[in-house]
Amino acid sequence: MDTGRCRVRAAKYPAKVSSNVSLSQSGPPETRLPADSLEVQHLVGQIVSVTGEASRVLAADAVRLAPRSSLVWWACGRSGRDAVERYAAFRVGYHRGLDALRANGWKGSGFVRWSHPGNVGFLRCLLGLQVTAGELGEHDEEERCRLFLLQLDPSGVPPAELRDSSVQSDQ
Repeated sequence: MDTGRCRVRAAKYPAKVSSNVSLSQSGPPETRLPADSLEVQHLVGQIVSVTGEASRVLAADAVRLAPRSSLVWWACGRSGRDAVERYAAFRVGYHRGLDALRANGWKGSGFVRWSHPGNVGFLRCLLGLQVTAGELGEHDEEERCRLFLLQLDPSGVPPAELRDSSVQSDQ
């Protein structure tokens, strides 16, 4: 048995106990991602307040500032020129969000609710991915995203203030 290899693996991937996963007697665990910095939130607010090339330039700046932020990738996707650009950015944001969820104790199941501000970027990317998959005719992916959103938050809908800005139409 190669015990040296096991020691290296254990040192490289230490077990992480996260306080961002809450267990309850009443159901699956709930994961809460940390909120983006105020600087990132402000920049995303600027991105959504403008359109066209100005929005894309700000989105590129935001990606350079916080490339691991799903909220930033959502803003980038929202600023895309067409469904292909939007789909690509939402896909990156979705995967960045999965990485963040795993780093915060998510084990592939349990709730990730809209009501927690840190989760919104990831969920918006997943919603954007659902919408743009449908636009591109990838209906099986559209349905998979829809079902995943319902599994993550069975309420099924984002809060009212988030519903009108999941994706921006072609410009």
